[in-house]
Amino acid sequence: MPEFPGGMQELYAYLQKKTEYPQQARELGIQGITLVQFVVDRYGAVGKVTVEVSSHPLLDKEAVRVVRSLPKWVPGKINGKPVACYYRLPIVFELR
Repeated sequence: MPEFPGGMQELYAYLQKKTEYPQQARELGIQGITLVQFVVDRYGAVGKVTVEVSSHPLLDKEAVRVVRSLPKWVPGKINGKPVACYYRLPIVFELR
């Protein structure tokens, strides 16, 4: 499977730092989890980002934006050769 540089802890730190809660969603008290699917290609680039499970259109849009901004990953491998892989990632939007 592909790996984010620094592992899952660094991935979640990146998401927390880069995700901007949509102001309108904040005002309306909208929360939820958006499940995003994307491809990490054989070079480690993130692409083909789609929402697999929607929480709300405002939150989905931000989830897609932040996933598209991800830096290159260590690509997945089969028999030692880098390959493109699908990856699913839940993005949690929670008001505090």
